[in-house]
Amino acid sequence: MQIVSWNMWVKNTRAIKNLQDFLRDYPADVYCLQEVTAEVLTYIQDQNNHDFDYVYSFDYRKFKHGYYQNYYLVILSRHPIKNTKLNRIHVNHLTRESLWDWLMRWDESIEFQYADIEVKGTCYRIFNCHLELSAGPEVRMRQFEQCVEKFLPDGCNVVCGDFNIFANPHWNWFLWWAFGFKWREIKINEREIFEKRFAELELQNPFLDQATFYERNLQLDHILVPSTYTVETREVIKNSYGSDHQPIWLTLASA
Repeated sequence: MQIVSWNMWVKNTRAIKNLQDFLRDYPADVYCLQEVTAEVLTYIQDQNNHDFDYVYSFDYRKFKHGYYQNYYLVILSRHPIKNTKLNRIHVNHLTRESLWDWLMRWDESIEFQYADIEVKGTCYRIFNCHLELSAGPEVRMRQFEQCVEKFLPDGCNVVCGDFNIFANPHWNWFLWWAFGFKWREIKINEREIFEKRFAELELQNPFLDQATFYERNLQLDHILVPSTYTVETREVIKNSYGSDHQPIWLTLASA
């Protein structure tokens, strides 16, 4: 089972061509895409072939040129998706506008999504999420827990996406006022909190300590898989295909 997570970036200037190249270069069973533009979504919808099933939901929106432009989350699957209608998790009500939101003129993290597929008798529930950047770590943790609430009790839960885990006491003091942190969050090491929660849920983070956002040397992008499964191969792909995030790719063996 090969799985990819990739934040395509809204400023990806040749997004459709880059997506075509990426799908050709890295054939996988499932792709979880974030920050998908309306043009790319239309391209996906217009393809008259049977290579992929897909589901989409709203990622965020940005006020630009006098109106809101929508950006999307998309899951592409080479296997049939069972729940093409009931696959959205509304998370926007957890957020509050920060100074950074106001400056960027965006409305973040509107929905997350998931897709159920069956491969060789195993049911996989694949989550695709984009946790809010302009917020304190408590908001991101609550958003993550909304995915946990939808976990299959008997199945393989895989959580993909851009988690925006960056809060660290070394620089929280410089960011809290603009990014909507609460006072009690200033001393939080967000990575430690999330990794502890992953362990409680018996999830492994195969890309721990690997940078997927090179500009800040951070692991923002994740593919979390059950600890009982073996990750046969994993890769932070050096070619970003026009994005500011590196795609990540792994091969998951059976339990």
